[in-house]
Amino acid sequence: MNKGLFKFSVRDICEIAVMCALAIAIDQVLNVKVQANGGSVGIACLPLFIISYRHGWFKGFIASAIVYGFITCVFDGYGLITYPFDYFFAFGSIGIAGLFGKMIYRYVKEPGAKSKIISLLLILATVLIHGVIRFASSTISSVLVYHATLAAGIAYQATYVPATCAALVIFLYVLLPALLAINNQYPTAYLNGKTKKEAEQEQVNE
Repeated sequence: MNKGLFKFSVRDICEIAVMCALAIAIDQVLNVKVQANGGSVGIACLPLFIISYRHGWFKGFIASAIVYGFITCVFDGYGLITYPFDYFFAFGSIGIAGLFGKMIYRYVKEPGAKSKIISLLLILATVLIHGVIRFASSTISSVLVYHATLAAGIAYQATYVPATCAALVIFLYVLLPALLAINNQYPTAYLNGKTKKEAEQEQVNE
């Protein structure tokens, strides 16, 4: 198992804290309200995806579901009863992006159109997974917490979740070269560390 997956260094904690703060700030000031009671299109989740890509699913989940999710829930003021589905599960799903981080960075480093297309498809997959889970969990919250009908809950989420996901895919793909440069300058233990199996395979090859 990659040692960088669960172990937090001081630099990891500082970077994750800054990125979570950036996500919270973006959520508060850079979004387009499409619903009077919460629905908005924005890119607040962008720093959270970067955390997951750079540090793996575990740290991505902690940052998204617990740190960002809880603080945003408090700031939004709809009550902690909304936290489990609207925040914990909805944003915690971003952690899944960490499972694809190494593959994305590997392909973006390779030249050629094929590698660029594969990296785009991987980003699309990670955002789509998040979007589906967020859509489903927020719809459940609409029914259980706000007592809306299932059809109304689905219609409500449809006004902003797909557009938000589309914006995230565009921004993440545009930022890939910058993220690669950042990782070359400030590598993370997760992206650059080797699993036990990979280390054993290298020894066999030698």
